[in-house]
Amino acid sequence: ISRQFNLDADPLLWGATNLMHGQREADDSIHNPDPRRDKLVDRGSSIFTTRGFVNLGFLLLLLLVMLGIFAGYPVASYFTRSSLSSNGGFGLGGINGTGQIPAMDGKWGMIDPDTPEEFKTKKSYMSAKDLQLIFSDEFNVDNRTFYPGDDPYWEAYDLHYWG
Repeated sequence: ISRQFNLDADPLLWGATNLMHGQREADDSIHNPDPRRDKLVDRGSSIFTTRGFVNLGFLLLLLLVMLGIFAGYPVASYFTRSSLSSNGGFGLGGINGTGQIPAMDGKWGMIDPDTPEEFKTKKSYMSAKDLQLIFSDEFNVDNRTFYPGDDPYWEAYDLHYWG
């Protein structure tokens, strides 16, 4: 088998006459340049083409979009943000605009009446202000039960629409 498929190092000994140097092929005019024939094609064009301008335009557009995303948006959000408030949320179920919390008779207030007075205020970690307690529930009361309807702090209303 090795004698049958053994090829010499010289391609002329293979019997391929079209591999000889100087032998012309039918398509040589395509890949053999001719300076006289190709003069207009090689030197007669301009580097300022419509395709080049469109490419530069899209690159410029891409650059502007990326600058807008990574530089413009953070700058715009910094200058248009609103300052944070320490007033809390207003409206449903909580405090109103004056900061008053409704007081109801019985055990229906936000602060359990059994909470000691010393725990109703605390010094702030951020400033020198005193913070006020807004919710508490004392679990260590004697004879306290947690059956349905007994304790408003332990059992929440089921306000879910499918509940």
